[in-house]
Amino acid sequence: MFGHYIYIPFYSILLTLLCLVIENFLLQGKNSTWERVKTRNQETIKDFCYYLIELLPIKKFLGILFTIGIFQILTKKLYSFNLYSYLFYNNSLEIDFSFIPSFFIQFFLHTFIYYWAHRLMHTRFFWPYHRIHHSALSFNLVTTHRSHPLEFSLMSFTYILPAMLFPINHSAIFIYLVFNSIYQKWAHSNYFWKNSFLKNYILISTQDHRLHHHIDEMFQNKNFGIIILWDKLFKTWEAFDKEKKLTKDFPIGIKNNQVQNSYKDIAHEILFPLKNLFTPLNIRPSINATKKN
Repeated sequence: MFGHYIYIPFYSILLTLLCLVIENFLLQGKNSTWERVKTRNQETIKDFCYYLIELLPIKKFLGILFTIGIFQILTKKLYSFNLYSYLFYNNSLEIDFSFIPSFFIQFFLHTFIYYWAHRLMHTRFFWPYHRIHHSALSFNLVTTHRSHPLEFSLMSFTYILPAMLFPINHSAIFIYLVFNSIYQKWAHSNYFWKNSFLKNYILISTQDHRLHHHIDEMFQNKNFGIIILWDKLFKTWEAFDKEKKLTKDFPIGIKNNQVQNSYKDIAHEILFPLKNLFTPLNIRPSINATKKN
């Protein structure tokens, strides 16, 4: 059931097309994802290839291989259990919260879990996989899909964890997935959010997430979350600040990049982490970078 909610190609394509049209309108074609497609930008074509791998379920299949199916096994085992029902209703699966409380529980718990899962991807073992996403030298709406199958499996698994704790309405999970899919696309867009309560206090904006992709390692350990709250609470928040002379043109990517930015190298990138798990620390962001400010 959860796999059905997590992986729905039709809705994903529909949302992507809608975002493409809106972004192109807002940017008036300048540096939009659609404009990059028309000019055959290699970075954008590569990101669309990763997106296609995700839609067919090639990435899902490879994720099962890379994780030895552990997340799929856990999903099946844990689907028939949630802690709230176990403690208060003798594990009755007939208990369901209504839509609104379900959505907000899913929202706060998943953004919290996502924050820590993202930080986990920046540790020594997982960085060789996550660095594929950080290898992007420019943003577009589908850059969010540039990810290794192992990371895709891990992040997909995080969506069901709140439902292990509370009897969350499945419709609320689906709507949250739609929200998160749209958010992740716009977090990687070239459209800079305007000042608003949402940008300043709730969600990490495009420019703030772009800072996380800065080629300078001290910024790569900032702004891990979806909402600002968790980064502020755990002291990894770094606001995009024009006084620091940061503009949307600051360089993004990773130092000592060993992955190419052509769609022809995707197979190499997917296999790359297997032989680089024990390479020197200088291929990943410094653990101490978060202490620099």
